[in-house]
Amino acid sequence: MGPDSTKLAGALNALALVYGHLGRPEDARPLYRCAISIYEAALGAEHPHVALVLENLGGLALMAGLYEDAEPLFARALAIKERRSGRESPDLIDTLQNYALVLTYLGREKDAELLDARAAAIRERLNGSGTP
Repeated sequence: MGPDSTKLAGALNALALVYGHLGRPEDARPLYRCAISIYEAALGAEHPHVALVLENLGGLALMAGLYEDAEPLFARALAIKERRSGRESPDLIDTLQNYALVLTYLGREKDAELLDARAAAIRERLNGSGTP
């Protein structure tokens, strides 16, 4: 694996997840950022792998209470997913819910409610009941 390998980016993302679960966000953040850079260079800024790592980095910020850091990460991940999969894709549910949580913590309840409603509507279409 070279420094521009997508396999390396995947390994960095996985290691960052481990560091995050071990309570070592300071070790995880640079690995996520490096993985994003590699994926963007190799696959393009709109690739689903970029969105995945953005969400992971956003989740790390969310868990640390760094809501202002998390907001643009979830916003970008959602935008990538919407362009790739459509605005009604089931792949959006977790992203919408996490982004809504961040917006709630930032005091943007109305925006959060809209995202939660979108997630609920997608879920309802999937299973007919609107329950997870």
